[in-house]
Amino acid sequence: MDRLEISTWWVRHAPVQDGAGQIAGWSDPSADLTDVEAISAAAAKLPKDARWYCSSLKRAQETATALRAFCAAAGPLITSDLLREQNFGAWEGKRWDEIDAGAFWQDPANNSPPSGESFAVVVRRTQEFINDLPPRASGAPAVVVTHAGPIRAAAGLASGQPMAAMLIRPVVFLSVTEVRVRDMVPQ
Repeated sequence: MDRLEISTWWVRHAPVQDGAGQIAGWSDPSADLTDVEAISAAAAKLPKDARWYCSSLKRAQETATALRAFCAAAGPLITSDLLREQNFGAWEGKRWDEIDAGAFWQDPANNSPPSGESFAVVVRRTQEFINDLPPRASGAPAVVVTHAGPIRAAAGLASGQPMAAMLIRPVVFLSVTEVRVRDMVPQ
């Protein structure tokens, strides 16, 4: 078997409207797409012949649509629940300084917010998405518009990082992270 390496470009969605500093997680605010220059700059870094995927949350879909317009992307935009941000449960819509997260920070990779999910779950979902990514068989590039959590997970999985190291990776709005994915290809 040969190993096939393909590139994926992971883009964090644009900032959310009226939600600066709030924990968004699975809540579904719209993206603030007013910084057209930043959207254009992110789009300029993306391959023109890619397959496009995004989180099923509105802010990622709206950002993907804006990026695709600059890229003149053809083909469908495929959404996936696997690419959602971490579910912060009872903390959704609140600011970090408004919650009691002391116990959470003892092991933020494996602890879950009340009624939410752990980062470890995000890593498993991201791995499942990568495993099922159709371009892996063809070698075609992929653009994935999603959230900070799945981007941290994808980059960390590709480099073999432990989850605690994944969590400290900075991922700013509209940043583009190239992740090379290696796969076994039958001959």
